[in-house]
Amino acid sequence: MRKLGWWIGVLVLGSVGGVWGQGLRVRVCDTEGVGLEYAYLYVNGRAVAVTDTVGVGTVPAAKLSVGDTLSVSYVGAEPERAVYDAAMQRRGTWEVVLREKYRSVTADEVVVRADVEALFRRSVEKFWMLYVPHRATARFVIRSEAGEIEGRATATHQPGDTSEMTYLRRGIFWYHLPLSIDEVAGDTAMMTTREIHGSLHLGFYYPTFALVGAMREGRQSDEGVRFGYLGKREGCRLFRIVYPEVREGEGRYSVQFLVWVGGEERQIRRIEVQSVNLDEEKKSWLHIDATYGLSPINARTLVFERVEASWPGESVELSEPEYRKIRPIKQKRAKNVH
Repeated sequence: MRKLGWWIGVLVLGSVGGVWGQGLRVRVCDTEGVGLEYAYLYVNGRAVAVTDTVGVGTVPAAKLSVGDTLSVSYVGAEPERAVYDAAMQRRGTWEVVLREKYRSVTADEVVVRADVEALFRRSVEKFWMLYVPHRATARFVIRSEAGEIEGRATATHQPGDTSEMTYLRRGIFWYHLPLSIDEVAGDTAMMTTREIHGSLHLGFYYPTFALVGAMREGRQSDEGVRFGYLGKREGCRLFRIVYPEVREGEGRYSVQFLVWVGGEERQIRRIEVQSVNLDEEKKSWLHIDATYGLSPINARTLVFERVEASWPGESVELSEPEYRKIRPIKQKRAKNVH
């Protein structure tokens, strides 16, 4: 009898250990019970997994310890958090319900769900990221394992470089913004100017041109893109566009957009975007959360209002940007040589 009890104990522990070994299965859905595809799963603020097409994702056991903070985010929804405890470890599952912040689809609008992508294409005439001559001065906060540093930095765009114009003709929104650090305070991290410049470079450049530019280009070749419609709000139609995978250079990213489209002028007025790095095998990750709105110096373009980017051991926040138009550099015409 004792031997039978011993074997039962081994089998029970083996089955539980099998569940633990597989990690934590997370199901993410909205308040109506519909699974949210490509939601982001985090452990202690680090992106570790993305849900599939039915809203299910798995956090690997190797990335979990009792006491860790779990969180789930989805653009346009309130995030959810929980502490990974022994009870959750035994269950091996976590059911998450996210509440939408903006959903307001009325009965007479339900029909648009039949082809949301077509509605989005019809609703938007075009939009551009800001590439007119300008200067952006923003408050920054950089946090690292050693502490934090804050201050103000200015990025100046003076178009006219030959290589830049080649990029623009191809529809690729990339350009160089020379940076200057105007003011630094509370440098507990003891960062060098080069390190500060590198962090600000990622915050100023990457989200704007690699991620939001991806949506402008259409990305119709990307498989699995999802279009959702959340209804009307403040004179705009709200769309959610989710890309399970976008390739930029050597990186792979999952990107979520919440897009506010003006009902009359067919112009994008606002964008909220989240992105995570999918290249886990490279032992690195990147999470970006940003908001863009209409430029105060050019009503046909979008500029960032807030950017938060985090990666291993460090993060940068840019906020309260001030934009100023500057005069473009006059191009000298090359003389013909006969």
